[in-house]
Amino acid sequence: MFLDAIESAIRWPQDRYDEAIQGAAQSALVELAHRDRLKRETERQANSLVYFVEREGFVKIGHTTNLKRRLQQLGTGSCLISGMTVGPVELLATIEGAGPRNEQWLHRRFAHLRIGGEWFLLDDELRAFVNNLQGSRCAVTDRQEAA
Repeated sequence: MFLDAIESAIRWPQDRYDEAIQGAAQSALVELAHRDRLKRETERQANSLVYFVEREGFVKIGHTTNLKRRLQQLGTGSCLISGMTVGPVELLATIEGAGPRNEQWLHRRFAHLRIGGEWFLLDDELRAFVNNLQGSRCAVTDRQEAA
């Protein structure tokens, strides 16, 4: 990458040599920054998950990179819908490695059950979906693992 750019720059006319070297260095820095961004995004995606929590017969479908912190936030009233009381939520299932796009897909998939925000009515269809996740190896259903 950088060496290729330097080698190319050496072929430039002598009076534009400094300009070529600076351009090569700038290109290398841009490439390194891009690679670093991709690496961070890949790591973040690997730590991301979609979760399903229940409170008062409603299910919240969300995503996070820190499940323990997110469950604590939800237990203290974060993201309540009108009429819902503050209190702990029950973790039903997670999909590890899933991120915002997966969460958005699930929101569209269950849009007909949406009651507000990211909260959905826990009917037979959604319950069956969550139960299927609980039986798969990608799901975490033990509340102790989240704590």
